[in-house]
Amino acid sequence: MSDDLDRPQMSSRLLAEASPDAPSAAAAGEPANGDDGKPLLPVTAWTSPEDCEAMAKGLTARASPAEFAFARISRMIEDFEAKLDQNHEVGCTFVGLPGDATMRISDMGFWAPDLLLFYGKNGYGKPVRVLQHYTQMNVMLSAEPKEVPQEPPRRIGFALRERMEKAAAEGAEAPKAPEASA
Repeated sequence: MSDDLDRPQMSSRLLAEASPDAPSAAAAGEPANGDDGKPLLPVTAWTSPEDCEAMAKGLTARASPAEFAFARISRMIEDFEAKLDQNHEVGCTFVGLPGDATMRISDMGFWAPDLLLFYGKNGYGKPVRVLQHYTQMNVMLSAEPKEVPQEPPRRIGFALRERMEKAAAEGAEAPKAPEASA
């Protein structure tokens, strides 16, 4: 990677080079802007600029880093699930943890200002809960066979987004960042 390009220029270049045959992303709302006024967009080699904008639509910076990470991970899960067939559900592997570290995600949350919470079952069907600092996120999403083959696949991405939108519509205050001590 060249040192003469800054991140916004690199992001713009990668977006311009994105494949026009990229899969579609599912999202709604308006793109959030960073401190520089430019939209906060995901950038991938196989996602078109339009899909990146759709995924970030309505996303805004949050009061805590954990809530902001939660909102973006929820979008990524929703986008991943949109590409799964009816025989698979979302699973994940926590990269860098000992052992298998694979789980079927049943729910996700955050505890402001810094913890992300993942709930689900491990490969043996035992309940697991992963508590992860937002700066330590290394999650690989995977397609897992449905737990109950005769039932429709469980999709959590949309439910996570719906939960956040409902809280916002009901006027729930976002957690406030702690004030810096003098």
